[in-house]
Amino acid sequence: MLAVTRAFQSIADFYPPVLRAQVEHEMPALQRSAGRLALEVLDAEERGIPYIEAVSQASFPLMGRAHHGLLDMLQWRIPPALVEAMRAMLDLAGNGAFDPSRRLLFAIASRRSDPEAALARFLLYQAVRLNLYVRAWNSPELEAWGCIGRIEEETQHVLSGLLAVPEMYDDEMLPLNVLVAEAMLHLSRDAARMRRLLADEMGDVLGDLALMIEATRVVRTLEAADAAVFRPGRALEKLGSQQIADRFPWHFPSANSVDQRRRRFRKAFDPGELPEPPGDRFIDLMLSGLRKEDDE
Repeated sequence: MLAVTRAFQSIADFYPPVLRAQVEHEMPALQRSAGRLALEVLDAEERGIPYIEAVSQASFPLMGRAHHGLLDMLQWRIPPALVEAMRAMLDLAGNGAFDPSRRLLFAIASRRSDPEAALARFLLYQAVRLNLYVRAWNSPELEAWGCIGRIEEETQHVLSGLLAVPEMYDDEMLPLNVLVAEAMLHLSRDAARMRRLLADEMGDVLGDLALMIEATRVVRTLEAADAAVFRPGRALEKLGSQQIADRFPWHFPSANSVDQRRRRFRKAFDPGELPEPPGDRFIDLMLSGLRKEDDE
């Protein structure tokens, strides 16, 4: 798993020495996990199961955890010792320092019937998802209206199409940037379509959507474990406590721990006051970086 190993190593370079040593110690285990995930992705592809469906099926547990864990990661609080390292990494990412690794990932993704290539495709797909959520973070209506969910379904097809375009492999090309730009264009068009549809709607539909938007807005202010309990699912699916524990085992060792977290939050939550974001979550650092880019 050359691409995954290089990616982890390039990120670890920004960590303090003690944490860098720990990451290097865990690298063999990460490579084994990446190998198992790669086989799941390849299996899903060869069976014709889209990623967005596979991540909800019991046959693909690692795909599901990676998929749901990515969004969960955005709301993780960063330990104080790592905040500056994360800021430095995000600054470099914005300045193109990781472009060679991204080109390598795209080149690997073009291979067929290869587990590492399948993993590369899945990672590119997830990278596009990550960018969609970050760039639409302060527009919760785009998630509540289902716009992001629909683009998630389209992204795998867009990726497959661009992998077949020879110009995407030119030295000056930035494949991930092209993928994200294409996804954002689709998102913008879908959002405009929804606004036109909603202009003609009245009554219960608008009321339900308003509640969904507000629920999404509140969830986006929380740290990861609380957000995992309350985040609205696709198609308004209602997850049971055991399903949440299975989806986010790094937060919850059991269904009972989910219930306890839910009760504590509800007891402390004031519905008349929007919670203040902690400020030290991964998403907070990413949004700060985007604002800096806009100012420049």
